[in-house]
Amino acid sequence: MKHTTAEMLAIVNLPLAEKYTENHVKKVINAHNKKYSVRFDSVHNCASYINSPTYTHYQFCRDVWDFNVNCWEAGRQIQMDVSLGNIPMPLTEDEYLSLLPTYGGVL
Repeated sequence: MKHTTAEMLAIVNLPLAEKYTENHVKKVINAHNKKYSVRFDSVHNCASYINSPTYTHYQFCRDVWDFNVNCWEAGRQIQMDVSLGNIPMPLTEDEYLSLLPTYGGVL
């Protein structure tokens, strides 16, 4: 499949996909913050606790870090698959998000 220049730039740079991926992970963090009245600013803030097994939110921090890594790896695979013509380029945020992992199977 031959791509236009604009499509190839979108495949290579994926600025919207990066934003969508960050928001996808942040949505999980925000839900945890709301449920437990905590204030994790980002997945990197959570990562600072993954070596502290006695911390109350230790398991969440480990799980959300792994979720984050899996989402970014899935995004890279989407990028590769689109560039190789294996899958069509996701045209909407919902299409892109449907290709990413879900947290705990549900988001």
